[in-house]
Amino acid sequence: MERIKTIAFRGGNDLIANLQLCIDRISYTIPDVMNRISGQYNVRCVFEKVEDQLTFNDSILGELINQTYLGKVYINDKSDIRLLSPNSGLSEHKIDFSLQGEFNIGVKIFKDKPVHTLPAIDVLPIPVEIITIYFYFSEMKLNENLVYSISDKYFDSYDYLGFILVDLAKMEEIITRKYGNRKLDLIDEFSNTELIDELFSQEIIMITWGIQPYSYPIYSSENVDSIRPLLGREYKQEGRFYIKEDIRELSLIPGYELRKWPEFTQKEWTKISLNGKGKIAHLTPYILEDSEFETVLVSFLIHRSEGCLKESIPLLNVNLLYE
Repeated sequence: MERIKTIAFRGGNDLIANLQLCIDRISYTIPDVMNRISGQYNVRCVFEKVEDQLTFNDSILGELINQTYLGKVYINDKSDIRLLSPNSGLSEHKIDFSLQGEFNIGVKIFKDKPVHTLPAIDVLPIPVEIITIYFYFSEMKLNENLVYSISDKYFDSYDYLGFILVDLAKMEEIITRKYGNRKLDLIDEFSNTELIDELFSQEIIMITWGIQPYSYPIYSSENVDSIRPLLGREYKQEGRFYIKEDIRELSLIPGYELRKWPEFTQKEWTKISLNGKGKIAHLTPYILEDSEFETVLVSFLIHRSEGCLKESIPLLNVNLLYE
């Protein structure tokens, strides 16, 4: 039985403020967040039947802006559970959960926004910020001491040059040995020399190029099954790379920064963990759609797996927003 279900849509602060969870025709309003939100958002509503702990910790979902306990409710397999927002134009969403018993129901609301934005993204007719509304159904008190299985998330904006994940110290060593202290445009070098193939052969880099300029959360997890319900469906393409097993974290660098080598190496870059077993590292896009199968959210997930790979396969020229 599925324990987690996710629905997604786009909407403004009025739609969000009017959201109600209805169980057998009794309505429960979500906590007030009007003083913390304005404008349009990508909205993700997560429903979880909790066993010992919540699957997703706060840092994965963004800034916690409100939470409340909705009450204790008896639910059985004939109960009708719906999410609606009266007079907002949002279609009612029926939540098909197989629940039996008395449940404590709570809700946590998160707001997430990219660390940076770009001019090309500011003019897009779609929102970039994310509101996550996390409903949980628990028969017992939550265990706050258990360790979450999801490792990292970083939410930022990228142009068509995408981003790289790299062991920056090892990359510096290789490029300095090859070029000395020359200033380089690594976009040109990757396109016109064998440098990128050498970095692949050293098993230190993951790369995606040719994506739509937008703001994308990037997640890392040891347990892919646990995070998939949050992200949606797996995209038809992914990048696969050999990454040495002793590399436990990679620097996340926007592609446009590669034009200024070695200047960008002096900056402090966010590091994303790469845990798990196996030398194959996956860079997989995920698409979260609304009820009309329109894209609402696009995310990336990195994780390791065991197995064989003939050669590293970068993720290039993918249509993620408007497939």
